[in-house]
Order: sequence, then C-alpha cells, then structure tokens
Amino acid sequence: MNIKEKLANLDSIFLKKQFLQKIIKLSWKKYEINDLIELWYISAIKKWEIYYNNMLWKTKNPYLIWWAYMDFKDFIFWGFDRYNKEWFITQVSNIFTIYNLKYSRELEILWLKFKFKKVKKEFFYWKYRKMIMWKNIYFMEKERLFLEYIRDYIKYDNSKFIEIYKTLNQEKLEKYAKKYPIKRVILKLNKIKKCI
Repeated sequence: MNIKEKLANLDSIFLKKQFLQKIIKLSWKKYEINDLIELWYISAIKKWEIYYNNMLWKTKNPYLIWWAYMDFKDFIFWGFDRYNKEWFITQVSNIFTIYNLKYSRELEILWLKFKFKKVKKEFFYWKYRKMIMWKNIYFMEKERLFLEYIRDYIKYDNSKFIEIYKTLNQEKLEKYAKKYPIKRVILKLNKIKKCI
C-alpha cells in the first residue's frame, strides 16, 4: 500500500507531525512532509505541528480546522459568521473570527480566512460547547452574542435591535449583562428595552 492509499484509509482528517513521520518512515519511497504537501496529500494547518488529510474527501469545516489549530487551548468563535448563524444579520462572512488567549493575527488556512483576536481569560465567560464530528467547539450563547452585537453596532438606532431582542431568553440576558464590562453597551441595552 503506497502512502496515498494509507492516508486515504485513515479515520482521521487531522494528522500530527509525529504520526506523519511514522508513516513516511514505513514507506518504501523516502518522502518528506513538504513532499506530501506538494503532492496535495496533506495541507498544513499549523506547520510542523498538525496537518489536514486531503485524501479524505470531507467538507473543510472552518470550526474543526480552528479546533485543530488551537490544540485544546481556550478559544471561542464570534464575529459576522456567528451573527449570521444566529440570524442577527443576513450578510455571510468569509472570515472566521476566533477569540483566544495566544494569537492576534490573520491567517489563511486551507483557503479559509481566520482572524485571531487575543483576549483576557475573563472574556470566555458563558461559552457553550457544541460537538462537531466528535470535537468540542466553543461558541457564545445567543444572549451573550447579542451584547457583542450591540457593541459592534452601538451607533445604530435602538429600533434595529428590537426584533432580535424579542427572541432572546431574558433571564440569561440579564445574567450576562450583570457581568458585562462595557457600560455603554449596558446603557444601550436599557434603551432598547424601553423601546419595547
């Protein structure tokens, strides 16, 4: 069985460098990891650490790619993509924003654009976990996301927020608002409530 067939028969879409080196060592043809990338057998998610198995023809899920990049460190998805998924906006984003404790940069991984924003640990309160292909992916709950939405669009008229506000769990929203650190967002939230 050649290395292409071996990769195609694996269960995992994510491959660590050490595992790839073992496969290469067993191969009769002496490849390097860069050779496998040039042949498009694998793609680098995080060079010299973790790779994507291109021989498994699965949809490249941006949430799973980010999970692999973060490698069990704290992170949470936010931004236009999440606003769209929760029906706050209809604009579809081609950039995935990830808040984390380590990175502040923009990257393109497997033709997907990621914007990393470094935050303090306190930022991660009230995140929820969703299982995607047996991986734990972290998102903001809708009510917490709404506070960030207000922050992003604070200059908009209060009426812009009313329809979304009506769909939220009010107890959760109040709970999250008590801990939210930006006062102008809470003031705006109180104005929105008065419009209903």
